[in-house]
Amino acid sequence: MTKLLVGVGAERGIFSDSIEIIELESSSSTCQNLPTFPLATLGSFGGLGFDNQPMICDGDKVNKKCFSLERTKWVYSQSLKTARYLVGISSSPYPSKSQKFFVTGGYDGGYTGGLNTAEVLTEQGWETLPQILPVTIYSHCHVLVNATTVLVIGGAQNGSRPSKSTFYFNTENEVWTKGPELKKERESHSCGRIRRNSNSQELSIIVAGGIVDLNWLSTVEILDHGSNEWRKGPELPFGIYDAAMVEDQKGGVLLVGGGAEYANGQYLDTLFQLQHAGEDGKWIEMEQKLKSARSQHVAFLVPDSIAKCS
Repeated sequence: MTKLLVGVGAERGIFSDSIEIIELESSSSTCQNLPTFPLATLGSFGGLGFDNQPMICDGDKVNKKCFSLERTKWVYSQSLKTARYLVGISSSPYPSKSQKFFVTGGYDGGYTGGLNTAEVLTEQGWETLPQILPVTIYSHCHVLVNATTVLVIGGAQNGSRPSKSTFYFNTENEVWTKGPELKKERESHSCGRIRRNSNSQELSIIVAGGIVDLNWLSTVEILDHGSNEWRKGPELPFGIYDAAMVEDQKGGVLLVGGGAEYANGQYLDTLFQLQHAGEDGKWIEMEQKLKSARSQHVAFLVPDSIAKCS
């Protein structure tokens, strides 16, 4: 898959319903836009659902609805058990083909200060896990560590300031356990998996950017396989928050859009690529640009057949 879907979120200071496709292998290609999303929304989440259909679940409108792209139209497909946005999302840590997404925490639009529940998308619909998180949490992220484990990272925890805390959830024993603390507390950050260095295919966990006390963060932290301590990673060119991180198919990551320190909080139309997390790793700004600068959006790889590019 060489095409990137980017959509919804905040665009020019307003909620967006636009969806665009970017060809990652060619900066000169122009791709057909996909149909607009049924709702203008931010803080949404999504990915490839069953049968590799793009799926996006509503964010700030908090109406629980998820829509799948069927040919030329977004069609209602599922409803979450709990309305939530600003969540953590990954593939399911339950090793079953009948399950897709795993979603943690989020904000429900009320005054709870966040949620401490998790849901998994199955072929029968969304199901709430009976095991609650140790904290309420939103504006965090989480990563699928291996086939049965996720790591929830940072965010606004227990309705308070940004946190350094992390938590593992293992589906073999179905318990939450405390993970290694970040070096720096942060929320509205991005995370994913990346090659440990240029000579290794072993994947480490990467956390980039975010915000704390109205300060945009450019720092990056790396958690290597088998380690219980975060290390410093290749720093971003400037502070970025509310960006979307996408794992590419070569072991690197892309950081898409977001709010920028240098632009006084204005949104970015940029894609930054990091090929590995070694000491000589460096974020490179790609030639491709978003048609619309945006923040709190969704971004994920899609099959090449989704849209024509020329």
